[in-house]
Amino acid sequence: GNIVSTNRRGLTLISVKRFKGLHMPNKPPITLETFGLKELHIEWKDSLEAGVQRNSKISIGYGLAQMPDPDLVRIGMTFTDQARNPEGKEAYILSVHIMGFFRFAEGLADEEKERLLMVNGMAMLYSSLRGVLLSISGCFPPGFRYVLPTVNLHEVIQKAEEPVA
Repeated sequence: GNIVSTNRRGLTLISVKRFKGLHMPNKPPITLETFGLKELHIEWKDSLEAGVQRNSKISIGYGLAQMPDPDLVRIGMTFTDQARNPEGKEAYILSVHIMGFFRFAEGLADEEKERLLMVNGMAMLYSSLRGVLLSISGCFPPGFRYVLPTVNLHEVIQKAEEPVA
């Protein structure tokens, strides 16, 4: 049947399907051990009212951390966003660099590590950044709360890996 339906009182009901037999591995193939901000710059010039035009840019870099443990990798992600209000005035500038340290399960091939890092690792780091920015901007005056835009990280990574012409 339908997952969403309306009862006689006009209330929307959402049915929840339970999945049996799902098995979670004892140790996931990739784990975000810790993350932190290396740099954060927010400059508010105008409130985030309707009509603000965003110009977001994401640049991604990753590399092995200089540690003796070969199963630990560091990723750095830089996110910048600038917006203008409908009159063309700058509304805000935001720039943040976040670093995450990821651990792999033992025995994974290098190709699998890279795939997990670029797909799962980047998504974990981006969602961690979303929470950090929501928390920080929640302390600002009304109209200045910041929510990271939804992005397709797969497309971002593909564009970053394309050769520069």
